[in-house]
Amino acid sequence: MRILPAILTDRADDLEKKIRQAETCTRLVQVDIMDGRFVPSRSINAADLSRVRTTLELELHLMVLEPENQVADFVRGGASRIVFHYEASADPAAVIRTIRAMNVKAGLALNPETPIEPLVQLAPEIDFALFLSVNP
Repeated sequence: MRILPAILTDRADDLEKKIRQAETCTRLVQVDIMDGRFVPSRSINAADLSRVRTTLELELHLMVLEPENQVADFVRGGASRIVFHYEASADPAAVIRTIRAMNVKAGLALNPETPIEPLVQLAPEIDFALFLSVNP
């Protein structure tokens, strides 16, 4: 079992500070990405992430609408694991294939009210799952 620290910020300077802090105690950190469309808030973006050099393994929790349009940018930004929301894409299976084709681990997140059946169907294709206990 792993317990992951999570980073949520909307400022690039704060992102670097928090990554440096995480480097002292872990090898893997989750960074929350919000686009202001799938969820009302906005956070850092792929350009902000790509400016920070780190030895950490970065898991990105994409709370973004149409994640398929942003996956490549985040992989270039340093992601080694990407989890996206089932509810955010018209074709979650295609998003999983896109992520895995870039040699990045793919995860699927479900909002609390989403039935478990989509995850069960896609389970053979993903590396991990994220179950939210609150709506993002």
